[in-house]
Amino acid sequence: MLSLTVLSNCMNTLDDIPQGESWATRFRVTTFVRDGVPVRASLLQPGQAHPGVPQVYEGLGIIRTRDTASQMLLVIDSEHHLEFRVSYADCWAWEPIEWIENE
Repeated sequence: MLSLTVLSNCMNTLDDIPQGESWATRFRVTTFVRDGVPVRASLLQPGQAHPGVPQVYEGLGIIRTRDTASQMLLVIDSEHHLEFRVSYADCWAWEPIEWIENE
């Protein structure tokens, strides 16, 4: 199992993040949320309601992929392990991370 350790508290632009390094960011996204937790539905049937209600969710996530041309990121929420497509404008507090192997 791997854990995430924040190395420093520095702010960067999307272009300043070196390729091949792991970084985390705070982010906000509109998604379905139930009791403060983002939820995903699978295999909904026609007419079946999606669980939760749409609202703004904020989290800390690991940047999986970035597209500097479109200024979009794929971020994996570190608490709930869900992937979100997030605009660079909805991210802040960029921080390099180090992966530590737990035994």
